[in-house]
Amino acid sequence: MAKDGEAFNYYITFYIVISFFAALTKGLSIWVEQKIYLKTLGILSHTIIHKYLKCNSFYAMQLQYKNVDNPGQRIADDIKSFVDVFLQLFRAIVVEGLRAIAFSSVLFTVAPSLVVVMIAYSIAIVSIGVILFGAAMTFWKQKHIIARSNVRISLLRIRMFAESIAFYNGNGRERKWIMDWYNSLVGIREKRYAWTSSLQLLLAINYKITSVTPFVLLAPLFFKAEIKDYGSVMQSIWAFSVLSKAVQLPLSKIISFSVLHVTYDRFMAVNDSCDKLIASKNFQESSLEIYESNDLKITNLDVVLPPPKSDRLTKNLNLKVSTPGKSLLISGSSGCGKSSLLRTISGLWSFGKGRIGKPKLVMFLPQQSYIPHIPLEENTLKRQLLFPWWSSDMDDIPDEVIINVLKSVNLGHILKRCSGNIDTSMRWTNKLSHGEKQRLAFARVILCSPKMIFLDEATSALDKKNETQMYNLLKDMSCTYISIAHNYALIDFHERILLLNKTGAWEILDPKTYKEKLISITNQE
Repeated sequence: MAKDGEAFNYYITFYIVISFFAALTKGLSIWVEQKIYLKTLGILSHTIIHKYLKCNSFYAMQLQYKNVDNPGQRIADDIKSFVDVFLQLFRAIVVEGLRAIAFSSVLFTVAPSLVVVMIAYSIAIVSIGVILFGAAMTFWKQKHIIARSNVRISLLRIRMFAESIAFYNGNGRERKWIMDWYNSLVGIREKRYAWTSSLQLLLAINYKITSVTPFVLLAPLFFKAEIKDYGSVMQSIWAFSVLSKAVQLPLSKIISFSVLHVTYDRFMAVNDSCDKLIASKNFQESSLEIYESNDLKITNLDVVLPPPKSDRLTKNLNLKVSTPGKSLLISGSSGCGKSSLLRTISGLWSFGKGRIGKPKLVMFLPQQSYIPHIPLEENTLKRQLLFPWWSSDMDDIPDEVIINVLKSVNLGHILKRCSGNIDTSMRWTNKLSHGEKQRLAFARVILCSPKMIFLDEATSALDKKNETQMYNLLKDMSCTYISIAHNYALIDFHERILLLNKTGAWEILDPKTYKEKLISITNQE
């Protein structure tokens, strides 16, 4: 046998070059695919997150679209699953389509009748598979996602309310409820796997049929010498296999199509709800008008509960609170609509009718003072104090000013937790007590200097000394503040009292008259 070293070197060099370009092409295709994946995921996620946070849609959704459960999971998980499956299906369709085009000429040339049989059979088997399994796989996939999210939320609640659960010694009950959710998830998985197994059985039967069919149809032609060589037979069998796989793609990928359908419906439900909520605020006429004014001016206001209840809590309210330096206490029995009135004034509720004028720069202090979950490297005490109006130009505020504000609200001691450096990053949510969070909210008020402040039980976690000090700070600022409180000790910090009644009636009293009315009610009881 002749030995040709030059030929060997030529072919091995050719192989190395071809292998290099093949590897380069493979790597490039993976890179392009990942870029498309990240771009698509980014566009969908950013678009829906923007809508979700626009015009307080996240808040209104839980009132008006309660059927849209777990919007966070829909945005974080379902969009990702959708993009994953969509790109996988797109890749499969392109690859199988190109292979089908490449091999179709072979089958048309050798055995055209085989093409007709293949197409007819594929349409029939795909139709059977879609009818039997399409709706069922979609239904159980949707059930599976909901059940899995219920288990996840139950476990998350344990973490969020760990102390309360421990105080109540409620671990036994919580364990039972979590296991109920988990057993429900397992039951749904069993049913889904049963349907999946049945589908796999149909696919296995179909594979055997498509494997033997070309042999059965081509053998008579070969024996009659209508197909002269065995190579043509094998080419036709291979082409038949490739074409049938391409045409039957909807059957083999029916699980992926069901995931695509369910995840698309879930995140688009969030998107559509946000669109409706934004449109209702921007374009539709409303019976409630909110406009900018130097003072708080309320004219013929009806406070109404969100649908479907739509009960009127306050009827035909007319009120004016001037700026600066004026104060009002909103009082009344539980359930009379005090917090609802504040939600309506803030614009969170738009279900009533009337006119509300208020200054542009206002702050609302809820009972549960909010500590934002800022990325750890940026989660400094300074950022927390300047929330929500922090901007880069606020870095010019001297640290001494911020430290003095902390001391004025009796929070000087928390400087020890960050070694006296207000630019130290840490998880402030877990570092502050409820009372400290409420005092931190007052520090934000002092630093931001709003024109008007609304307080909804904003001192409920404070002792009398700290509560008195917080309201004295507000008076020293000469800003207008409006409070909701059950603590009658706050009467003396307000010039007028708006007393609400469960019937929707209301009246405005001075502190002296209000105290006399309270004494009269107490004596009657």
